[in-house]
Amino acid sequence: MSLGETPDQPMKDSLLDMQHALFLLTHIAKPCGDSDGNNIRSLYIREARRAIALMQNKGAIELLQNVINDYPTL
Repeated sequence: MSLGETPDQPMKDSLLDMQHALFLLTHIAKPCGDSDGNNIRSLYIREARRAIALMQNKGAIELLQNVINDYPTL
């Protein structure tokens, strides 16, 4: 792809997969809390598992699998 060209659909999908993976990774690493102050990391890990099943970008999948493996009890 040269400067000024727009990415084709597979490339867009791949970029979106990586953006989604990075979003989830950030929230898994530093989770928000619920109204009682409990972190909601497990919610983000469940979402990451669902997202992996839909992703095509192997790098994004590997990234999420690695971070999920860091929290095996959730």
